[in-house]
Amino acid sequence: MTRSSTRGIIVGLLLAGTVAHAAAPTQQAQLASVEQDILAVHRAMTAAGEAGDADALFSHILDSQRGSIAQDGVLMASREEALARVRPNMRNAPGVRYQWDHTYVSVLSADAAVQKLDQLTLEVLLGVR
Repeated sequence: MTRSSTRGIIVGLLLAGTVAHAAAPTQQAQLASVEQDILAVHRAMTAAGEAGDADALFSHILDSQRGSIAQDGVLMASREEALARVRPNMRNAPGVRYQWDHTYVSVLSADAAVQKLDQLTLEVLLGVR
C-alpha cells in the first residue's frame, strides 16, 4: 500500500442560486436537509471514484460547456470531454481510497451551496482492482 497526501482546498459551487440571508426556523430545517443531500452526493461520488466507476462518478456532475472541470491543470470544456479523458484512466488504475480531513458545506439557500474539502489523503492499493 502506498500513501500520498495532498494538502489543499477544493471549493465547488453546487447549484446556481441566490444570495444568502438570515433563515427562519423552518427554513433552517430545509437548509440542513440541503446540506445532508450534498454530503450524500459527495459520499456517492467518493464511492464511485474508489470503485473506479467513472460513469457513476460523472453522473453527479452537471453538464456544462463552460469548462467547469479541470484535471492535471487542463480545463475541459464539457462534462463529456472530462468523462472521456477520465474513464480509461479509472479503469486501469489500481484501487484507491479517499479520505478528506475536513468537509464543510455552506448552504446559501435551498438552491445554492458551496462545499469545501481539504486535507485529502489518497491511498493507492497496489494489486487491487
